[in-house]
Amino acid sequence: MERDQKLAEKLRAEWPGILSWMIEGCAEWQRVGLRPPPAVTSATEDYFESEDAVGAWIDERCERRLDSWELTKNLFSSWKEWAEIASERAGTRKRFVHALESRGFRCQRRHNGRGIEGLSTKP
Repeated sequence: MERDQKLAEKLRAEWPGILSWMIEGCAEWQRVGLRPPPAVTSATEDYFESEDAVGAWIDERCERRLDSWELTKNLFSSWKEWAEIASERAGTRKRFVHALESRGFRCQRRHNGRGIEGLSTKP
């Protein structure tokens, strides 16, 4: 397909309508947000579930309990071991803690060090 060198000239008469359409679209986006179709939402959820290595590690190697607390170094050690076996990049401890916090776990300092509340490694 060849590029139309005169496209800008041809569309010049349509500029006011194009601008109006853009403003209406922006106003609707601000009013109701993006509303992707269910097929897109479902595919996105499936993708993130399949790409969620930390979530898979939690499911396989951890227990979620409100009364549990585990040292960050112990959790990170378990994660690194799992990641190596699963051919995943372990990253840094800081990024690992951030990934846990983004899942709703809380980092907390106690007398014996920093740890994560609500998560512990399986025996």
